[in-house]
Amino acid sequence: MTRDIDRFIPIVARYCESIRDQFESLNTLAAYGNFSTASPDIVATNLSAELHRMAGAAHCMGFRKFGTSIAKIDKKLRKALTKNDFAISQALTEASDMLKVLAPTLDEITPDNSRVLQIMSEHADSPADSTNTDERLSGLKVILADDDKHVQAVMRATLENLGITQIETTDSGLALLNRASTIQPDIIITDWEMQPVSGLELLQCVRNGASPLRKDTPMIFFTNEQDHQAMQSALLNGADRFLKKPVSPEILRKSILHILDAVEPV
Repeated sequence: MTRDIDRFIPIVARYCESIRDQFESLNTLAAYGNFSTASPDIVATNLSAELHRMAGAAHCMGFRKFGTSIAKIDKKLRKALTKNDFAISQALTEASDMLKVLAPTLDEITPDNSRVLQIMSEHADSPADSTNTDERLSGLKVILADDDKHVQAVMRATLENLGITQIETTDSGLALLNRASTIQPDIIITDWEMQPVSGLELLQCVRNGASPLRKDTPMIFFTNEQDHQAMQSALLNGADRFLKKPVSPEILRKSILHILDAVEPV
């Protein structure tokens, strides 16, 4: 039987191979305002979106320190975006400087240094069944939305290890809504912060009956940080679970089973 870790090693390896190109895209976006007529808020918004995506991917791949550093730059930009153009321009300059300081740490982004793979390796030879599969999971139809292809791959592998085989992936909430009528998933698992349809907008759309999905379709959201305000907003608007990246396979399994227990007739 294939070990859980064997599904994840090539995913993390591909992420590590692509990280320098991804990082270069951040530098390009940060410098864009210096040679374009785009307003600082547009440049900062685009850079923030890319920083958020990369921070989430870094956490999911097991590089928490790198992900946290990227998230700090994103946080500065988001704060500046609530102010004037001068503050935003200053934040863009600071972001560029912070990226330069962070660049040498790219050498540490290797599969051997992935904390996720290290933890999996420690448990790989355990006599216990690490997948903890449940026969109720095998028949589920799940649609997964995340704007990072590496996170999509990790989440798909995690769900497959739980015994779920009917999995559709999309890169945005809008794409999810467009495909919903043909898929009709039993559960939606999606990132909270995406464009052009945010997690909150997606949640409200489904719960208000403004989508092809059932209004009571179970929805699990995940995000980079433990944002209590976002969590409260999600739960108040009808989210079933709000999880932090990286999403633990065991926590995800328990979350799904809890949902199934809640919807199954007594």
